[in-house]
Amino acid sequence: MSLFCYYGRTCNEFDAALVLGCGVNEDGSLPDDPKGSVGIVAELYQSGRVSLIIFTGSLSYKAKFTPPRSESEAMYAYAQEIGLPAGLLLIENESKDTLGNTYFTKVRYLIPKNLRRLAVILGPNHSLERVKYIFNKVLASQYEVAFIEQNANREAEAGREDGSLMILKEWLDGIPDGDHEAAYQVMLAKHPGYSPHPAQAWKDLRELAEKLGIK
Repeated sequence: MSLFCYYGRTCNEFDAALVLGCGVNEDGSLPDDPKGSVGIVAELYQSGRVSLIIFTGSLSYKAKFTPPRSESEAMYAYAQEIGLPAGLLLIENESKDTLGNTYFTKVRYLIPKNLRRLAVILGPNHSLERVKYIFNKVLASQYEVAFIEQNANREAEAGREDGSLMILKEWLDGIPDGDHEAAYQVMLAKHPGYSPHPAQAWKDLRELAEKLGIK
């Protein structure tokens, strides 16, 4: 499996690796995409490049089922199956999308543990442009981030990712980069996965998508 690194640095000496959730099966088992992500972070650990791993993700807000364990819990279990020590593994278990992955990881782990140099492992269903936008908005220049993606070309998902990025820009362009609390207030106000009024948030989201020409 090939590794691709960005932001002009080599993949070594990270404070932590963040593995973005990219799915869990209805029975709680792990699909191939997140298995690939866990495999990448295992390579980083085995080569001495990282000694702390954070698995992020509860369940997608778009999911139509409720599995017996979350995305991050399934990745955590699989990581131990392939030999990663449990003592270096952490779980972020509140988020329901990439924006939540980033916010909750920052407030639960990055700030308290003063973790500044990060490797972010993307699933093959994530667009680099969208993920970089989110991390810049939530973390900004206070953190040094390398993005590592699986060598997969998902042309079929490009439209979905482009549409998601358009919506995120409508929501977040007006807040300062790095202001994670402002981002969280947007999540509560507008995002169906976090709003206390999800039905209204879904209605508003559909109207915004229609306005932007997103199918």
